[in-house]
Amino acid sequence: HAPSYASGAVVNGLIKLDLNHPYLGPNTSEESSAKIWDQPGCSCAEPIFIPNPDALEEDDGVVMSIVNAVLEDGSESCFLLILDAATMKELARATLGNFNAVTLHGSFVDKHGRGIAVN
Repeated sequence: HAPSYASGAVVNGLIKLDLNHPYLGPNTSEESSAKIWDQPGCSCAEPIFIPNPDALEEDDGVVMSIVNAVLEDGSESCFLLILDAATMKELARATLGNFNAVTLHGSFVDKHGRGIAVN
């Protein structure tokens, strides 16, 4: 069964679903294998799956997403999140700057980390 990755299904994160046993909040069946990454104050852009070229399993690879965060002082921050696609555990993150980016593709920053264009 091909895993599906979605943003927006969890308010603050990303969820990986088995479509035969979907995550339905409190009504989730015990067979659900839903895996979630979430962090309060965050919203994620569309997730992008990058397969391992030597993969033996269909979910062997990473999931990348741009994440916009509202910090405790009300300021904004943006980072690139990289998750293990099988477990949805965080592998790495890279701070992009103090702005919000709408999407991974078409978002650019200058050498000072300021957002200059979002297409």
